[in-house]
Amino acid sequence: MAAPPCRRCHQNRVFARTFTEGQPLEGLLYVMLGSALGGGARFLVSGWVQGQSLGPFPFGTLAVNITGSFLLGVLLELSVAASATGPATQHFLTTGLCGGYTTFSTFSAESVALVRSGAWGRASAYVAGSVALSQLAVVAAQRW
Repeated sequence: MAAPPCRRCHQNRVFARTFTEGQPLEGLLYVMLGSALGGGARFLVSGWVQGQSLGPFPFGTLAVNITGSFLLGVLLELSVAASATGPATQHFLTTGLCGGYTTFSTFSAESVALVRSGAWGRASAYVAGSVALSQLAVVAAQRW
């Protein structure tokens, strides 16, 4: 009987897939299609949620970040359970759809993968660095 797939190893392979695996144009097209659908979903969900809120807090963006992270977590679990999922489908769903919907989902999944691997220091640096440096980048761009 074969050992069950290592969840962390499989998730890292999903994120680490490159165009060297065969059909670069086909993979790119799947990512582009998923990104278009994810971006459209982000526009609709964020706008609807923000329209339901009563104040200036960015509830729409918060909702997209949380639901996108949840969706990516589900997709990664399903890809572990059904390891027969091909690279094109994984590119479409993870990099494309979730990436177009929110890059926060990838950030969340990668930081959880670091924690699960026991790399608490790297996880902390990644989270703190991502948030702080991204905010500094916005400030720098606005002062440009």
